[in-house]
Amino acid sequence: MKKGGFILHSCTKLFQPYLRDLAEQYRNKHYYSQERMAELLQVTTRNYTDLKRGKHSFSVSSLIFLLLLLSDDEVQQFLAQMRALIKDAEDLDFME
Repeated sequence: MKKGGFILHSCTKLFQPYLRDLAEQYRNKHYYSQERMAELLQVTTRNYTDLKRGKHSFSVSSLIFLLLLLSDDEVQQFLAQMRALIKDAEDLDFME
């Protein structure tokens, strides 16, 4: 990792599209309504809609609730994807 660590805004920009896709894939896989998915993530329906549209970012608590919905294998896949995103970003000097 680069000296000085990551800038929060850069991490948010990097991870949010992936988190939105992950949540939407999970919702579709289980045939949940947006209202049900919002309940599972412990957010309002409007907040979930805003998350989907990229108007808001996932909070730490929403991320944790999303991870708790996933199987152990899916969590491992998620972590591997996050590592790959970080490595790619470092290789492209995205996180400077």
